[in-house]
Amino acid sequence: MTVMNKEFTILIVEDQKENIDVLVGTLENRYELMVATNGERAVNMLKNSHVDLILLDILLPKKNGYEVCATIKESKAHKDLPIIFLSGQDGLEDKKEVLSLGGLLTILPNLLMLKR
Repeated sequence: MTVMNKEFTILIVEDQKENIDVLVGTLENRYELMVATNGERAVNMLKNSHVDLILLDILLPKKNGYEVCATIKESKAHKDLPIIFLSGQDGLEDKKEVLSLGGLLTILPNLLMLKR
């Protein structure tokens, strides 16, 4: 049974087209999606949009995922917004950094594996 919840909006923050395509292809039939390809754009999109969840890459142009998360968590309006980090970086320091910022870490070494 497929549950559709188009009232639930996910902001995907990713700069790699292939990864965006996989995430959108996986989620678009179930959720409302927004995509930002850099950290600055993601922060700006939150100012004018309702978002329920953020899927956030760490390595981004203009503002990295850690900076984006810190900015969001400092905002009264978005401090409780759940942020799931999507990254192939699985070092202990990366995990500590994500948790210290209030995010969750999902390690996906290669999102393209989801296509299979």
